[in-house]
Amino acid sequence: KFLFFHLTLIFYRDMRGCLLRPAALTCVGARRVNHAGPLGIRRFADFCFDPRVDRRLAKAMEELPDQDETLPVRPPRDTQQSIMRSMEEGFDPLLGGWQGPPPSYVVQSRTVNRSEVELRSVNPTTGAEYLPDIKLVIYKPSKGGPTPTVVYCHGGGMSILHDENAHLKSTAYVIGSRGLASTFIKCSMSSRIPKKDDSFRALGLLFASAGLTVVFPAFSNSTDRAFPRGLHDCYSALLWARDNLQDLNSTGQLVVAGDSGGANLALATTMLAKQLGFKGVSGCYAFSPFIRGQYPSPDCPSHEEFDGYFLTTNAMDLCASHYTNTEADARSSLAWPSLASKEDLTGLPPMVVSVNEFDPLRSEGENFVSAARSAGVRCEFILKKGTIHTSDLFMSCCPDLAQEAAAHLRDFAASVSTHVK
Repeated sequence: KFLFFHLTLIFYRDMRGCLLRPAALTCVGARRVNHAGPLGIRRFADFCFDPRVDRRLAKAMEELPDQDETLPVRPPRDTQQSIMRSMEEGFDPLLGGWQGPPPSYVVQSRTVNRSEVELRSVNPTTGAEYLPDIKLVIYKPSKGGPTPTVVYCHGGGMSILHDENAHLKSTAYVIGSRGLASTFIKCSMSSRIPKKDDSFRALGLLFASAGLTVVFPAFSNSTDRAFPRGLHDCYSALLWARDNLQDLNSTGQLVVAGDSGGANLALATTMLAKQLGFKGVSGCYAFSPFIRGQYPSPDCPSHEEFDGYFLTTNAMDLCASHYTNTEADARSSLAWPSLASKEDLTGLPPMVVSVNEFDPLRSEGENFVSAARSAGVRCEFILKKGTIHTSDLFMSCCPDLAQEAAAHLRDFAASVSTHVK
């Protein structure tokens, strides 16, 4: 019976691919694009029958509503603005639920302190100050000795998950019977706080519970201020962390980390620090980096191979086109670290690059690791089997993977040298 059921699923998957998938594709110009919702996500059924994908992730994708809109290819910039806002709204039901911590994290949340500071961001090359100020949200263990410090850049393709909702608006923890995430979602809805807050809160609790002090900069996204403002915000946060290590009860180990677009900013911040002669970065940790800038790209086979496994190349191309305003910026390795030369990479601190097996961005991380190692950088590579884009941080779906990721980030941060200057 089991074999018959399994073969039936395979037959249905293959027949669905033959019969339905062509109807779900259309041509815009010379590009093939997927019918998808505001997030560019292909419907769950298009890959849920892939037996290699973690069943928990497939089940989570099944809960998504049917979405039949089409993302246009490289629309005018004024049109991009409204599309990006729609994409941001599409993240609400995903990250608020998927990255929300399971009930077991509620108890641990009581041992985590949270605080906020306002920061005046500065252009590091000209010294000019930026307005408005950005907010830093800090999570750290309430007890115990000194811990490594991580400046963590959130995901969103450097374009969405707006800076006004990239930090916690209320200092009150309201714990309900259904767990932290469910309660926070209800609070967010009543006070019009986007559910992305639940994700940052969850990541802060996750990392601090693992034994890290984490600084989240609410950096500027390209929906408001294009490159390099967001990068400069992250670099300013790094300098603030360096200047406040004692108050943060830090061991002196200072790591820059991030996921997806945040991994881009983490790598670029580390490269910018090197260019400016700042030696205080102890290491860099990149989860599922979004760093190529061209979608699809011939040097990244995963763009085509896993197109539609949660992300689509069309959605990534839209984020990429929105990030920079000029051709010169689009060719900058600080905008797209995949473009870094050997000279750019030589002398960088130790790194970890973690990628997901079924992620269109997988090749980007693999290629960066090869380039970094060729430049003499100590760079660890991790391939998360059975996972889709950043799903190793989906605490509600895959708590074991999230705990493992947090522990590895902690162990890496604790292993690197302390040389803050």
